[in-house]
Amino acid sequence: MVCGGESIMLNLDFKKLDLLIDNHLTTFLGKEKHSMNPIDIDGFIQNYLGMEICYRKLSVHGEILGISVFSDMTLSFDEGNKIIEEFYAGGTVIIEEDLLDERQYGRRNFTKAHEAVHGILNREKPTEKAVYYRRDNNNSFYERLIDKAAAKLILPDDLVIKTFYAFMVVPCPFQEIH
Repeated sequence: MVCGGESIMLNLDFKKLDLLIDNHLTTFLGKEKHSMNPIDIDGFIQNYLGMEICYRKLSVHGEILGISVFSDMTLSFDEGNKIIEEFYAGGTVIIEEDLLDERQYGRRNFTKAHEAVHGILNREKPTEKAVYYRRDNNNSFYERLIDKAAAKLILPDDLVIKTFYAFMVVPCPFQEIH
């Protein structure tokens, strides 16, 4: 597998990425952007980005949580006692199957959002990198930036603000928008 991405982000800071995520959310949600409904991350990946989501065991010790595949290719997976090769079409998000456990709901959705941000960036600027994967312990600047954008994708500003105002006595500035 190729782990990449640092080069695509050299001229992108969090403010630019924040605006990019907001623009994609506006396009995806339309009038629903200001609703109190949570973002359907599966719908965003499948219907908006046009990527397939699948699940499999990605690593022996669970250190790889998600993989974004942008070009048709065969990937190799270490299953402890043997290496398995599988073909994946470009436009596939592969999520660690252990995250299907309902106790992992938040981590699963965050990993999907993280991979969705890679999909957004690849849509904006297709890269020569065919695969991006998320390691549980990767703290690079690039991956932290992707994590921040994933958080925004799951909890957009409008949803946070409207939820905050739901518990306040003052009217919400988005009240007139349904």
